[in-house]
Amino acid sequence: MEKYINSLWKKMNLNKINKKRKYTSDFLLKKLVEYYNLHNRIPKTYDFDKSPNLPDSTTYRNRFGKWNNALEKAGLNIGRKHPYSKQDLIKILQDFYEKNRRSPSCRDIPSVTPFVNIFGSWNNALIESGLEFNTVIKEKHLINA
Repeated sequence: MEKYINSLWKKMNLNKINKKRKYTSDFLLKKLVEYYNLHNRIPKTYDFDKSPNLPDSTTYRNRFGKWNNALEKAGLNIGRKHPYSKQDLIKILQDFYEKNRRSPSCRDIPSVTPFVNIFGSWNNALIESGLEFNTVIKEKHLINA
């Protein structure tokens, strides 16, 4: 099966682009940033490995030592360091409250990960910000009550 797929790739001239090319470090880093901007998330190794139009993760490991080293060099925060302080996050929550006159839910914030990393949970972040957390009662629970 693999031979068949490889022959199709060759016939279509769609060989994985990194097999015969040498890339500059700048080009590799640019591809990481482009992926991030297009998908609005940090790329994973499998994202690049499964795409015939992107250099594979081995190319990045060979050049930068580790995938995460390449991400850091590209300026992409991989979660090792918190870009926000505890006070920054509290201010985000309180500003939301001031603007909307209600506590934010997880869906109101682009990413709850920094809040969970620093406060331990979303609800802890709300409590430490002086806000009440929202409780959602699903319709099925009301019927069963």
